[in-house]
Amino acid sequence: MVEREIGGTLWNQLNTLEETIALLNSPFLLKDGKSRQVTPYHPLAIHEMIVNALVHRDYAVEAPIEIRISPTEIETVSPGGLIDEVALRTGAESIESLVRGGSRGVLKGYRNPVISSFFYGSNEMERRGSGLADMLQYTIDNNGDVHFYPMEQNSAFKVLIFARPEAVDEITRTAVADQSETVRFTTNLLEFVGLPEKIWHAGTSARSASGLRKSAGDLPVPPGYVQDGRFFSFYDLERITSDYVTPFDDGDIEELTIPELFEQGNGLNIMRRLLHELLNEHLRAIGLVVDEDRRRAHFPKTDEPERKITYQGRVKRATRTIVKARTRRDSDDLLYYEHKAFTYSLMAFGIDWGLFINPGYVFTRDGNRRYLGRDRINILSTKRAARDFNPSVMHDVTFWMACLSEEAEGVFALKPDTRNTLSDYAPTVLLNSAFPGIAYKSTAFGDGRTLEDELERRVLEADQELEDLAAIDDVDAAQDVPDDDSGDDGQ
Repeated sequence: MVEREIGGTLWNQLNTLEETIALLNSPFLLKDGKSRQVTPYHPLAIHEMIVNALVHRDYAVEAPIEIRISPTEIETVSPGGLIDEVALRTGAESIESLVRGGSRGVLKGYRNPVISSFFYGSNEMERRGSGLADMLQYTIDNNGDVHFYPMEQNSAFKVLIFARPEAVDEITRTAVADQSETVRFTTNLLEFVGLPEKIWHAGTSARSASGLRKSAGDLPVPPGYVQDGRFFSFYDLERITSDYVTPFDDGDIEELTIPELFEQGNGLNIMRRLLHELLNEHLRAIGLVVDEDRRRAHFPKTDEPERKITYQGRVKRATRTIVKARTRRDSDDLLYYEHKAFTYSLMAFGIDWGLFINPGYVFTRDGNRRYLGRDRINILSTKRAARDFNPSVMHDVTFWMACLSEEAEGVFALKPDTRNTLSDYAPTVLLNSAFPGIAYKSTAFGDGRTLEDELERRVLEADQELEDLAAIDDVDAAQDVPDDDSGDDGQ
């Protein structure tokens, strides 16, 4: 049995529950005259069950909502039974019998009217008071059944959804399990849900932020970007200048709102550069090696031949190897290190921003920053990632989301670099800790066996080429890389 605790905002609970149950609600091929694919549980019935539990539970009770999933049924127990006005309308008749008889009006009553209106306004609730009736209809249409009732002393509300009988009928073989797999397709995009309302800027003769830091010597300079003789930063330059001696003229410091920034000719680029600075700080703060030029990050090796991280996967705790020492095939001679990595970029959607994550690989000679064969590394990384076809990529995305958010539920804040002496002045930037996504079937990608053979061949070719490359005394690949990775993109 696998147990998982889900918390965070109501949106995070809804999305995580739907994603988790979708993974367990795999379709199968039903032979019924004409073969067709069905799922054990109707997805919309599951949605109504979850929404009903989240919207109508008694939040004054500390007990959690409990959901138990087996091959034949899904059971939900939500704290708090029927509210008084609904209980009075049902009288001596059960709420299930009333719903089965077509009554809907008796169900209209809300323990949490604000939450109900919020879900209704976001289209998560189809019609007020229709959730149980819709859940019943969806389940019956899917050849299943459902029961729902308040538990003893009206302490909680229970819902039992039963799977299609064919899903577990292995004796008559009325259903043949299909080889397709229901997986979660995501956009690889984390949404920024909280951004600073303004930025500060001051004059400078430096041509880049790194040049400003060098000319400032021991004077503090926060993360920022230089454009047209002005240094821009999300850090409050007025407060910093009042508390420290800085290279900025106190009378020259100005502030801009984000809309005012966008009115400038290069405002969008300044915003992107500043967000990248904060993101790079966060990546270093959580222990990643950051290649700012390539917008790429990876974990360095430890003293062990392999480095592994345990994290919360989509359904249960999982362990992933993130750094692996590669040796010659005929000996224990170390050739290079293979790192799980990702590239990242910031994307603007009108006034909204998202962080795009693309999982991949990095190969180093020292397990840190001495990259292997810079001229060939991108091609080889692509070949090496060939086996990571859709479902595997999704696992990678889930892993990196867990790392970036440090397994926070709902939202998480970007952290300043531990070397940043001005961290107390850092702005608050919040990101959603879950990727938006939908479910799909792997059969949409055609003949998996032929594809798998081709991918395996490409991976073997990449492994051999990486081994050959590592064996060459390549001066460029062996060049030393400075330990300080706090460089700047310049102007």
